Amino acid sequence: MNKNKLKVRTGFLMIDNIVSLLFCGMGVGLICLVMQNLINQTHSYQLDYQLFLRTIESNDFKFKLVDINPNTIYFYSPKTRKKYRLTKYNDTLRLQGLTKGHIPVLEHVKEASWKSQSTTQILIKGEFDNGEKFSSISIFNGN
Repeated sequence: MNKNKLKVRTGFLMIDNIVSLLFCGMGVGLICLVMQNLINQTHSYQLDYQLFLRTIESNDFKFKLVDINPNTIYFYSPKTRKKYRLTKYNDTLRLQGLTKGHIPVLEHVKEASWKSQSTTQILIKGEFDNGEKFSSISIFNGN
């Protein structure tokens, strides 16, 4: 009789262990799913684009347009008394002085283009790495 009780008790322990392993496996699977979704979650870059516009249209610079070509926009800042250029480098739009340094003003840019609308306006268009598109007209009067 003691042998039967021992077999039953051992059977319950095995079932208990199997159920525990199943729950642990489901927990690990759930954590993996959550992590996968966080990694694949798309980021909206529209806020980044608005911050980019705020930077180039800023009163800190009061940029005036000097020249525009397909690869570069040239500005002059009467506030800093310096010349600047905006270019695309790899997946980043960066603002540079003509001599040293740069400020990355917009990242994750797949493509970008600009076109003069007038002596004070630029049409800026582009697309981010995640497929979101951006477009706006910026006005630079330097006043």
